[in-house]
Amino acid sequence: MSANADSETPSRPQVGLPVIITAGVIVAACVGFFGYQMLTPRMYVPPLPPSASQSAPSVSAFKTWAQQKYRETGGDWSKLSVPDQQRFTAAARGKGKSMFESYKP
Repeated sequence: MSANADSETPSRPQVGLPVIITAGVIVAACVGFFGYQMLTPRMYVPPLPPSASQSAPSVSAFKTWAQQKYRETGGDWSKLSVPDQQRFTAAARGKGKSMFESYKP
């Protein structure tokens, strides 16, 4: 057979260089992602000791305290002591004044 006989058979389409590069990048990204997920150490937060979880004040105790402070100050935020203002602010994540005003009886 001659070399011309091969030219008569239908040729397969060739894959272009950009397709090969894109496939390689995708495979490398997948291998990197899954490798990172498998090899990174897992950090678990340890549970609180029993004494720490029992010492936390309850919601009803805070509500009672907050209502008492509202009555003592007549609803005026500026009359609260600084530690009490900080306690409200910490409990309300920065919106202590509006939380204080919500305890109006």
